[in-house]
Amino acid sequence: MDDPYIKARAPDLSDIGRKVIQKLMPSQQNGCDLTEPVIIVASELTPSDTVRLDREKVLAFATESGGRESHAAILARSFGIPAVVGIEGLVSKVKTGDPLVVDGDMGLVMINPPVKVIQNYRDLQRKIDALLGNGKGGI
Repeated sequence: MDDPYIKARAPDLSDIGRKVIQKLMPSQQNGCDLTEPVIIVASELTPSDTVRLDREKVLAFATESGGRESHAAILARSFGIPAVVGIEGLVSKVKTGDPLVVDGDMGLVMINPPVKVIQNYRDLQRKIDALLGNGKGGI
């Protein structure tokens, strides 16, 4: 598909198809119960996946597919979750437990960044939280 808008809707159609199949087949537990704050790295997040994210535990997410106008990206912005989408090969580069920085404003994902970079982002997040009056502290 050449039209970027139509191309961004393809995952939505796949999501609808999965929902229909889920309704027709015996239910299985979807999602997971998060016990601590995490950054999600996935090949794809559908709109229904994104809506079900635990906003108290998901600090950010990064995906291999999607674009700025994908529903996952739009929902992330509306929920205030930092997100970067459309990074080819990301899943194979990240290992469970790797420290990450997800900068949704810059469209940047740093894997195993230096401690100083992590501290700079934490300081920035505290300043943003203080300005906005929230205590989430998502980095």
